[in-house]
Amino acid sequence: MREFRIASDTFIKTCQAFIKDRADAFAEILQTISFFIPYAQKMQSTSEFRKSLHIFFWVNRHQSDS
Repeated sequence: MREFRIASDTFIKTCQAFIKDRADAFAEILQTISFFIPYAQKMQSTSEFRKSLHIFFWVNRHQSDS
C-alpha cells in the first residue's frame, strides 16, 4: 500500500509539472498574440499581418538556434 501511495504521489507531481510547463507555454503564446494585436489593428490587410507574424517567428526561431 505504501509503494502505491509513493507511486501515485510521484505520478501526480509529474502530471502537475507537465501541466505547469504547458501552462507556461500557453501563457507565452498569449503574450505573443497580445503583443501583435495593436500591430494587427494598424495593418491594412490580413496578408501584411501574416507576413509580420512569419518574420517574427522566423527571427525568433533563428535566434534560439544560435
